[in-house]
Amino acid sequence: GIPDTAPQAFSMRVWPRPQIHSLQPAVLPARKRGAVITVRGRNFGSLRSRGYSAEIYGNISVQVTGGVRGRADAWTPCVTTTYVGDEELLCEVPEGEGQRNVKVEVLDRTNRTGVRAGALVSADMWFVGVAEDEQCASIGMPWPHRQEGITACGSRGFLGFSPVDAGQQGLAETMLNISSSVRSVSVMGGRVYVGGGFASVNGQRVNSIFGWDGKDVLPLQLGLDGSVAAMSAYVDPLGREKLVVAGSFTRAYTTAGAVVTGGVAVWDGAS
Repeated sequence: GIPDTAPQAFSMRVWPRPQIHSLQPAVLPARKRGAVITVRGRNFGSLRSRGYSAEIYGNISVQVTGGVRGRADAWTPCVTTTYVGDEELLCEVPEGEGQRNVKVEVLDRTNRTGVRAGALVSADMWFVGVAEDEQCASIGMPWPHRQEGITACGSRGFLGFSPVDAGQQGLAETMLNISSSVRSVSVMGGRVYVGGGFASVNGQRVNSIFGWDGKDVLPLQLGLDGSVAAMSAYVDPLGREKLVVAGSFTRAYTTAGAVVTGGVAVWDGAS
């Protein structure tokens, strides 16, 4: 036999699961037909399956649920799926309502899947306001708004949408931990923008305004020095979407410094 001390060689092949990092747009009108979303991530194609990156790759599927509550496992394939590369896919989304799951499945060598739960929202209406801090009611402790140093029970900001799910009426809450009142909401570029008198969301400092893509909180630079009362999305003469914001603030904070606004500011998606 072979001595225990003799060197031995072997090879091992790993086929990693696909990972979904983001969807764009991540917010759509309910039951919308023909909407195409870009799915970005990694391990989508032939590079990991075959060892080279192919321009055309058909062994992949993107599927979406109708909603996450009543039909979380009822997957529907995209109307069309386009392979752009190992890190990007295009999906023509099937009709649906509510907060939805998205799945990428690679059907090569060994089948493997990656899921981004609740990352696509198909809603007709958005609601904002103030809600009771349920954690106080259940266990006697407030949500940890550490930035404001709140230690007593009270209220928190509310962001919700409708419909709740495919075929279900009612109002669904996003369950974002917004530290104080929300006064305005607008949808632009496949994201929801939220303004009010809050300082933090999910423990992250945002200063009165933030974006949400169905999964992640997206700060708008460093925020504002006062509260937001109203906002509205519009398209400028060059066809560019912008968000105009009004409130009791006087400055908008950026990484380059403060900009004097006089209570009105415009966001173009980047600055």
